[in-house]
Amino acid sequence: MTLHKYIQLTLITIFIVFISTGCSDKSSSTAIQEEIVIEKIKNYAMSNGTGDTPTIQDYMDVGVTGIDDTNIAELNEIVGNLTPEEVDTPEKIQRLIDELGINTVPETPPNPNSTPAKTPTDTPTTNTPPTNTPPTTITSTPDTTAPIFTSPNSVSVPENQTGAITLVATDSSTVTYSINGTDASSFNVNSSSGVVTFKTAPDYESGNILYLFTATATDTSGNSANQDVTIHVTDVNEGGVDADGDGYTTPSDCNDNNASIHPGALEIFGDSIDNNCNGQIDENGFLTELDGNWIDSFLNHYTFDIPLQTWSIIFSNNSTETIMISAVNSAQRYFIIKHGATANQPLANKYSKVYATPIINSNTGSYFYICEVNYGYATITSADDPNSVADSSNPETGGCGGFAWTKATKVP
Repeated sequence: MTLHKYIQLTLITIFIVFISTGCSDKSSSTAIQEEIVIEKIKNYAMSNGTGDTPTIQDYMDVGVTGIDDTNIAELNEIVGNLTPEEVDTPEKIQRLIDELGINTVPETPPNPNSTPAKTPTDTPTTNTPPTNTPPTTITSTPDTTAPIFTSPNSVSVPENQTGAITLVATDSSTVTYSINGTDASSFNVNSSSGVVTFKTAPDYESGNILYLFTATATDTSGNSANQDVTIHVTDVNEGGVDADGDGYTTPSDCNDNNASIHPGALEIFGDSIDNNCNGQIDENGFLTELDGNWIDSFLNHYTFDIPLQTWSIIFSNNSTETIMISAVNSAQRYFIIKHGATANQPLANKYSKVYATPIINSNTGSYFYICEVNYGYATITSADDPNSVADSSNPETGGCGGFAWTKATKVP
């Protein structure tokens, strides 16, 4: 081997060793820098986001991609709420970005004809808006649910004041209120609050103590619900004398020497006495609403002849009974009947107490509910037991002793 070739091979060997040593030092330096950055990110997580805040360059130094000014704050907020073990490798940090929905700017393949972009160290980074995905089209479902009344359908209010009732209905949107029907013209209603007031304060002594109307609640989608409402006016002690101790004073008590005669008392037919002090004798009161032919849910046929104060029944088994109506209490909507001699024992010629709801008019016809709560008594007075009452708040399911009320439908 010539001296020249020996020198040439020696130089090549030295160059290779130099190159190898330089690369090794560079790889070692990069690994150390990566460990320093990872330690910084772990310390930031350990401090719950109060320590030295990682920068974009820090994340780039460990090989994490997709971080810029638009999402660095969001990433650091998430890291500050994690444990050091959850961010101790670049792979975990990269997965965190990919899986937790950090908004990143997609990388665009380089254009060979364009000028190379400057690195973050060349010029300050500007705030670039994140790339937005197309808006999601949301299809709304029409509201078809009507409001639900939660206010009572019957209240009692004292005379000489204008407050009547506050209508309340629940709904997912705003509800407005209105009223119509029999006595609606006697009231004002606030369509927003549902407060119903008398236009003129009622006077119990005038005899007008029962008011009926239909309330309507309507939501913003036009769905509506109705509720039949009864307002019962009660007497107020206006400083008179109550000689008979019946709780009513003069002058509203038209006979202060007889405790069974007072406003709202049972009007007994055939005694020629104004029992309820309304200025009328033996009047039929609300019974006039029942006049005519009806059929109940058990296929029993009713005929109310109110002028004659009789109630005839043809039962579904074709047996019959004629009942006399002996008394009425219009304020509480009940009446006392005397069963006929053909009634099943022990009811023959005995007295019973019967409640009836107001007539309800619908698209399919008119109907009401009837309930016999007290039966088989020897006298009108004993049948009129104040402790035996019916609850008409939900007649289809109960309120008539242990049973539901019986529905009677008008026969055309």
